[in-house]
Amino acid sequence: MTEALRVDFAEQPIRMTMTAEGYLTGEAYVARVGIQAYQDGMGGIRREYRPTSEVFDAASIASFRNKPITMGHPQERLVNSDNARRLSVGYIGENIRPDGDWLVMPLTITDGDTIAGIEDGSVVQLSGGYVAELDETPGEYDGQTYDAVQRSIRGNHVAIVKQGRAGDKARLNLDAADAVAVADTQAKGDSKMSEKTVTVRVDGIEYSVPPEVERHMAKKDEALESVTKERDDAKTEATTAQAKADAAKEELETYKASHNDEAIAAAAKQRVSLERSATKVLGDDAKLDGKSDRDIKVEVVKAVHKNATLDDNTDAAYIDARYDAAMETFEAHGDAMAKQKAKTAPKTDPAPKGDAGDPKAMAEKDVQDSYKKRDRGFYKNKSA
Repeated sequence: MTEALRVDFAEQPIRMTMTAEGYLTGEAYVARVGIQAYQDGMGGIRREYRPTSEVFDAASIASFRNKPITMGHPQERLVNSDNARRLSVGYIGENIRPDGDWLVMPLTITDGDTIAGIEDGSVVQLSGGYVAELDETPGEYDGQTYDAVQRSIRGNHVAIVKQGRAGDKARLNLDAADAVAVADTQAKGDSKMSEKTVTVRVDGIEYSVPPEVERHMAKKDEALESVTKERDDAKTEATTAQAKADAAKEELETYKASHNDEAIAAAAKQRVSLERSATKVLGDDAKLDGKSDRDIKVEVVKAVHKNATLDDNTDAAYIDARYDAAMETFEAHGDAMAKQKAKTAPKTDPAPKGDAGDPKAMAEKDVQDSYKKRDRGFYKNKSA
């Protein structure tokens, strides 16, 4: 079975009275048993049977209770929590009951403009909006053939529609793909169906047009929507491509700026200056090769400020600032810091002067001394 949206039109009298608040309230015939004719959205007519067992089913009746009343069928097709406040002009009551082949529903109209339209006769017809599962089993009822059976009928709303030509029951606005009730304009007692129309909305204005015109307009709308989507997709793709191109260009410019001769020379000069300054604090024997500028600056800061807390997550700008401050501190108090460092350095046994204590070194020294003495005597005799 397939689920379909259906709208039916009631032609029975509506019995309404005015309340003290100015509302219209009463009972109306809204849905009935029997065969209904619908457009199939492709230019054809299909007849669907609504059996008593489905129309008067307890779940079907319950589904209409407390549902909204609308002025015309909504463009959205169904009323829900997103559009009910905007569309609702009243509500269906609780006491829905069968009456012959009809369902009678208690209605209350609360919207002033809608009430005025009912009073002046411009809107007097009712149309039930519901969904149903279609049992595609053909058959015959009361001497008429049908194409399918409506089952699991579930109410969504009841619409108040404008009165068209005599007997016109197709006053709604739905997409061409949705089956809508046929505008049956046959006169009473005349078994031949005359002109059929449907209502379309153009720029907020409703027009009654033949079904083929409505279908043509729907195709035009569909084609326009397709072209619009293609245009929007193309714009999105172009914007994305341009953004990628701009990013690539910026990346290239950054790379070129950092890899030209001047930039390389400046970087080398900056590195030499950094190492020269760092060795003032860390000592000439500091091993700086292979270390990044950041690592060297961190060492300098920690050498000057023992309690400094710097790690891999510390911001680069913060490290630069701490380094500059550390160098200023060292330049101002370098001598005092060196003396303090000497005081706190661990004491060790003094090393023997020269090569004292090393037999090999002492032997080498004796040989060197003997050569020196010989050379002095050689030059002295020569000069004599």
